Amino acid sequence: MSDSVVESLSAQQARSKRTRDQLIAAGYRLLEKQSLTTITVADITQEAGFSIGAFYRRFENRDVFFDALLQAALEEAAATMQDLFEGKKDYASFADRFARTIIQRHVKYRAVYRAAALRGYNNPEERTPTKEYARTVLSRLREWSEIYLGRSLSRAETVQMSMSFQVLNGTILNALVGNPGPMRLEDPEFENELARIFRDSLSHIFAKARKGSP
Repeated sequence: MSDSVVESLSAQQARSKRTRDQLIAAGYRLLEKQSLTTITVADITQEAGFSIGAFYRRFENRDVFFDALLQAALEEAAATMQDLFEGKKDYASFADRFARTIIQRHVKYRAVYRAAALRGYNNPEERTPTKEYARTVLSRLREWSEIYLGRSLSRAETVQMSMSFQVLNGTILNALVGNPGPMRLEDPEFENELARIFRDSLSHIFAKARKGSP
């Protein structure tokens, strides 16, 4: 294959990726304004400025498109969490940053997380990408904690850590979907208080931890 053909293919692939990215960005914007169930392929292509054919060359249907929206948000969240787990921190600052990072990711992508949560409520037994991601994050939290402590977590500690994580996620999802108040997800007090509650709920596990970072 000649260099000119390779360059032409690379340019086509780059254009195709830009089109896909712009369609996904349009999906995020639409979810801020309307529910997932009311968004049509025509809405997406009109918002992005592309033809319906351009959409179907990249996504099989609307459900596949939404999965791509969610996957992009989860991949960005995973990269952020990876940086957090690899950093050297004491427990208190780590737990605070851990909770705040999860809250901030949900604020940034609240529309897509809300849509995913509502879709999950209709199929509670389905192993959705968000549930799988949450399980992965909890597993990494346990691993980090055991490295920090220099020992395995006890059964009771594992249960408490799981419940603390569930309370963190559940409170965020409740604010996303139901917004019962009095604090809203985007309120600074919501982030501050929920991060404190999460940190304090696990503090006794680390009370006798060796000093220093993992």
